[in-house]
Amino acid sequence: MVFKNPDMAVTTSRISCYHCGTLCEETNFHLEDKDFCCAGCQSVFQILNSNNLCNYYLYNDAPGQNKPGQKQHFEYLDEPSIVSQLIDFTDQELTVITF
Repeated sequence: MVFKNPDMAVTTSRISCYHCGTLCEETNFHLEDKDFCCAGCQSVFQILNSNNLCNYYLYNDAPGQNKPGQKQHFEYLDEPSIVSQLIDFTDQELTVITF
């Protein structure tokens, strides 16, 4: 957000995601006077809030902080013996799995 005042220099206000602390780029994710960078962070807040678990946010400023650049390793899910242990049901249109 940029505020222009003819008597002052241009001021920029930066909004951080309530959940992860990431700077919010023109976001439309708002809930209970809180801003979120994405639907995922907003959803996590909603889940915690609906279960009276918002004390989670008392531990630090951005307890849900993500770790950018950290690669996820899911190659093991390509292994047929692993896949067969996870699948509960499968047909031409649907696969049900359990993690």
